[in-house]
Amino acid sequence: MPIAAKVPTAKPTRKRVPVFNFAAAVTQAIKELGAREGGTYGLQLDTRAGLLELSPYEDWVACRFEDVARANVEIRHGQLNPHSGKWNWYFDKPDAADVERFKQQIGSIVEVAHDQAR
Repeated sequence: MPIAAKVPTAKPTRKRVPVFNFAAAVTQAIKELGAREGGTYGLQLDTRAGLLELSPYEDWVACRFEDVARANVEIRHGQLNPHSGKWNWYFDKPDAADVERFKQQIGSIVEVAHDQAR
């Protein structure tokens, strides 16, 4: 009875799917809108509703307005907590399109702040 020769088999190659870094993408997007490092949340952005503190995470962005009364008057979208000024954004499996939509929402309150400064 012949002995079966061991034939080397190629190991299956796994393609590495790049992991989307939502926090880094949001950080870059809001810096493009004028955000700067600092504050309690790590990033700050001047808006028509006052100073907005931001802290991006893996699938959400923590936001809080410093001037709660002003934010209650100016902010008409998202889920603003009328007592604390928190304006958090949550995402399910965020991708680049979510970052762009978030940037547009934040940009809508930043553009007016820039226009008023002129």
